[in-house]
Amino acid sequence: MLFSRRLFLALCASGALAGCSETLPTKRRSPVAALEPVNVQFAGVSFSGDFKDNEAHTPYAYAVSKEVDFDAIFRRKLAAVDPTSFKNFRLTTDNAGARTTDVGAQAFTLAIDLETVTVSRLGKNEYKVILDLYASLLFFDFYEKKVLNTRPIHLQYVTLEASKPGKKRLQELMRGMFTGGLSGLDRDLFDVAVERLQTLELLSGDAGARLKVRNVTVHERTAEALRSAGIKADELETLCAQLVTRSLVDTLGQPMLPYTKGQAIGAKMSGRFVNGDAYALVIPDGDYGIDLQIESLRTERLPETDERTYEQAFFTFVTISAYQPDLGKTYFKETLRGVGTALLLQGQEPGLKASYLETLVRLFDGFARNIEKPEDEWTESAVPPERVGTLETQFEQLEEMLEKCR
Repeated sequence: MLFSRRLFLALCASGALAGCSETLPTKRRSPVAALEPVNVQFAGVSFSGDFKDNEAHTPYAYAVSKEVDFDAIFRRKLAAVDPTSFKNFRLTTDNAGARTTDVGAQAFTLAIDLETVTVSRLGKNEYKVILDLYASLLFFDFYEKKVLNTRPIHLQYVTLEASKPGKKRLQELMRGMFTGGLSGLDRDLFDVAVERLQTLELLSGDAGARLKVRNVTVHERTAEALRSAGIKADELETLCAQLVTRSLVDTLGQPMLPYTKGQAIGAKMSGRFVNGDAYALVIPDGDYGIDLQIESLRTERLPETDERTYEQAFFTFVTISAYQPDLGKTYFKETLRGVGTALLLQGQEPGLKASYLETLVRLFDGFARNIEKPEDEWTESAVPPERVGTLETQFEQLEEMLEKCR
């Protein structure tokens, strides 16, 4: 075992995997916002990457976009919002905004980045289905087409099916995440995006130092765990970058640039609007960077305590580095451990993919939350006892770095 049972239960007392969450903003403090209201043009709904990326990372969502007018739905929801509810910007949703002469104007697209779909068997005639959509409100300079900021959003739907769902049924469920009407889901992705827009303050186009996730790698020792969980390495890399970005933005209000897998800093970020038009946005050089290395994914069945149920433990190990590349200065570098458990019925197989992903979510949320004020319970579960003091010191250094990016 990785831990004694007593120590393990102490470490993950609040780490049980619920398998059902929806991420909404809880920003605690804001960077310096634009002093004057910014004119913002809605550019349309899009998919990150090129056509090949869309088929690989968002197959169900991309198929739904061929049947449903995403732009019309989102534009209608935006038009129904009281314009004064936006904090420091004026939103234009019609094409007239494309003719603006305001040199400080910005535009945004709701960029769909990634989807994950997991199906696990619970009993003889019952299957648990978990669908996750990861997207970003991507803001860019209207004229220079330079990315200014990104605000990640996430929507999850969990349901039970009497038979194992095929591609047609999964696409129906994914469609409901965009159009509504699913039992137990009170908001679709566009509703979540509208709520997010109403909480944020835009930065001016000449904001200072920029921060982004620069590199994500998956160690070769995770290969077997990835195969067992049905996770592709490039999918995990993109997802982890998005999760860390989301955690820092939501928890600290940290301005961030988007992650661009396989592209050099300062290169173009490609995407495709749902109407078929391709775009290429300039990603400014990140003044400060964050690197992630997924070191290991492990799972372990805990000793049984009764005849009907058992507990399965999940562990994720990630090395997080934060640094200033030009000076070669490192502010933070530590391997952190995420812990979670699932209570299962005897004979039920654990949903490895969903459990690993939720454990990663908890790890990155805890990482962001502890930067400002380390919590003893979390730090003691994240690193060995002899590293707790060093971890807390590094959090102080990291907070100093983040302040430079506000």
